[in-house]
Amino acid sequence: VQIDYDLYFSDPYHSSASQVVPFYTTASDSLTLAMWVQFAQKDDTGIFITLYSANAPNVITKRRTMLQAHSSGVQVSFFEDLQDVFLPFKEYSTINDGQWHHIAVVWNGKTGQLMLITEGFIASKAEYGVNRVLPKYCWPVLGAPLMDGKSKEAYSDLGFQGKLTKVQIWSRALDVTNEIQKQVRDCRSEPVLYKNLILNWAGYEQTLGGVQRSVPSTCGQKKCKPGYAGANCQQLQVDREAPQVEYCPSDLWIVAKNGSTVVNWEEPRFTDNIGISKIVERNGHRSGETLLWGIYDVMYLAYDAAGNTASCAFKVTIVAEFCPALADPLGGSQSCKDWGAGGQFKVCEIACNPGMKFSQIVPRFYTCGSEGFWRPTVHPNVPLVYPSCSPTKPAQRLIRIQMQFPSDVLCNEAGQGVLRQRIKNAINALNRDWNLCSYSMEGSRECRNVEIDVRCDRNRHPNIVKRQTTTRTPEATSKSECRDECSSGMQLGLEGKCEPCPRGTYRKQGLHASCLPCPNGRTTAKLGSSNVEECSLPICSPGTYLNGTLNVCVECRKGFYQSEHQQTSCIPCPPNHTTRSTAANNKNECINPCEDVSDGSPRCDPNAFCILIPETSDFKCECKPGFNGTGMECSDMCNGFCENSGHCVKDAKGLPSCRCKGSFTGTKCTERSEFAYIAGGVAATVIFIILIVLLIWMICARANRKRDPKKIISPAADQTGSQVNFYYGAHTPYAESIAPSHHSTYAHYYDDEEDGWEMPNFYNETYLKDDQFIGVQGANGKLNSLARSNASLYGTKDDLYDRLKRHAYTGKKDKSDTDSEEH
Repeated sequence: VQIDYDLYFSDPYHSSASQVVPFYTTASDSLTLAMWVQFAQKDDTGIFITLYSANAPNVITKRRTMLQAHSSGVQVSFFEDLQDVFLPFKEYSTINDGQWHHIAVVWNGKTGQLMLITEGFIASKAEYGVNRVLPKYCWPVLGAPLMDGKSKEAYSDLGFQGKLTKVQIWSRALDVTNEIQKQVRDCRSEPVLYKNLILNWAGYEQTLGGVQRSVPSTCGQKKCKPGYAGANCQQLQVDREAPQVEYCPSDLWIVAKNGSTVVNWEEPRFTDNIGISKIVERNGHRSGETLLWGIYDVMYLAYDAAGNTASCAFKVTIVAEFCPALADPLGGSQSCKDWGAGGQFKVCEIACNPGMKFSQIVPRFYTCGSEGFWRPTVHPNVPLVYPSCSPTKPAQRLIRIQMQFPSDVLCNEAGQGVLRQRIKNAINALNRDWNLCSYSMEGSRECRNVEIDVRCDRNRHPNIVKRQTTTRTPEATSKSECRDECSSGMQLGLEGKCEPCPRGTYRKQGLHASCLPCPNGRTTAKLGSSNVEECSLPICSPGTYLNGTLNVCVECRKGFYQSEHQQTSCIPCPPNHTTRSTAANNKNECINPCEDVSDGSPRCDPNAFCILIPETSDFKCECKPGFNGTGMECSDMCNGFCENSGHCVKDAKGLPSCRCKGSFTGTKCTERSEFAYIAGGVAATVIFIILIVLLIWMICARANRKRDPKKIISPAADQTGSQVNFYYGAHTPYAESIAPSHHSTYAHYYDDEEDGWEMPNFYNETYLKDDQFIGVQGANGKLNSLARSNASLYGTKDDLYDRLKRHAYTGKKDKSDTDSEEH
């Protein structure tokens, strides 16, 4: 016998079950039930085995629950006259954690000891059934328990989802410290204990719901978390666990009257067992962007390092008007409530004031959902208007109806009952259309207290009249053109088949050969009318439509037109168009009130929106964002907004702001920045300090400059005896002489009273040609080369000396020679 298998109860609704035929217990005074169980999901609940007592081995006519094992414990009721015992699983011995667990229930009738054992440890125990014996037959059912009575159908939602294996029963109490411990060590390789074994792991062929046999058994294998493997689930596998969405915004509905708006939403949040590597928005949308009217799909994708993803998707709907408030019905009231996410949707009920009722059937609720308009409505782009209430009063007349109803049923009580019910159904059908009965059953609109008296005329015999025939036209020439006469509301067609009378015509069987037209100005409500009374509707001309409730022609209201006869509704004008008056019968009557009819020029300012008001077929002008005014005239908000040459810019909402120049700041560039004053002061201070430091440096440099020693030149001898203190020398030239008669080379002279060279007062052509000092008389008493070179220019040497003497400084004559030498 193959016992290495598992039974997998796969039904997620916990209705799977498996059973075997009842077995003989040998009327034992002891019992051991042992098995291995694994719940498919952690913290799942349900019943996984039920043991019944049976009165026979084959045909079970009476059964009673003896034992039932649940995820929380085991209920024991071996004997009907004893109180039931519940053996709970302890906190340390839970079995619904997704792993395999060994469970055993041991009862020893000799000692009265009852124990619940999990994993070889005693979880619970009690005193029960001392010196008692079990019923002769027991019947185990795995999974969902069976329904009460003799039915073999299982209860739904009471079973469990998971696996069972090695369900065995012995007619003795197994030893807890030896035999049960061996079973716990290895559920697959441990040999079967055949001593007093009365139910082996085999024979579960009868199944209900989804029960699968898995071979070989997986008993004893540890179930690891996703991404882990190994005997103790310590080995980390490739990350196959996708990120989880922690928060995802719901759909957004935003009203933007000007056509666009800035939309913000809270970013979705994701979690992962290892970590999120990146989050991207697939459609390129982001919070804080400006969106126009329409519906936008936003989807965020979160990735982990292994490439597993999770998504968060929601919609953003931008509408011009969302669920506008509705006026109360004329002569009634409305009661509205919020519903949906955040209470942004509306639902309203309407009712009439006392003494008034609606003249037509109204829905129980009017709702406004994600589309932004009210339902039910035929034209979503037309504002909804509630039906009006009308005055009512009780019926003033009692209507008695007498009918002749040819019938093929027998004239007995049963036949009268059938005919009575058909007549009642016909009256109720009329009441649903016309609301004839003052007292109707709520919800069904069936008439109350309607008395129907059916009397059979025994002188009439059904089915004895020869069926009538006719032809389609009066010009028939052969019997083959004869056709069975059509019933009322029908006539013969071109192909000889019965066809319903068109609208506006009627026909009575046996009276009219073909369909007759209705009286002038009247028509029928449907095809196949059978008498002139059904010509109850007026023929509505273009510009009007038929109100099916009141059966009157109603003019098309402003903004609608109808160009055909006998229509049940009017056609709305194109968007932003309306009609001058009611009863428009052509699309050309639809005009745009925002444009001047004469020349087509807009009535609003170029910087304004022209908005059509459908309720009044009027229009209004609203300035665009960034402009102010009445709409007929709009001015730019930037005009004169910024001062001091500031540049005006506008944001997405049209609000102006200034970009200031220079040191100006503030909302309108009217304030000077304190930073400019501070910077100017700091710059001036730094420049002043630099000048002071430079001046001090120049003074110190001049004071510390070493004076070059002057070469004392021996005085020259004058013929008159006076000393000459005028010398020639090759010095750096300064400038040209102011005397026009002089030449280009300067000659310097030395003043014995001063400590430096002065500007020259004599020059000659050869002054720069020699770097040596040229004196009138050298130190050795001889003339130098310059004197000789100038001889040709000034004549003789005497002429040269004479000229030099006139420019030489001779000193004061009243001073002594010692003083003259010092000078």
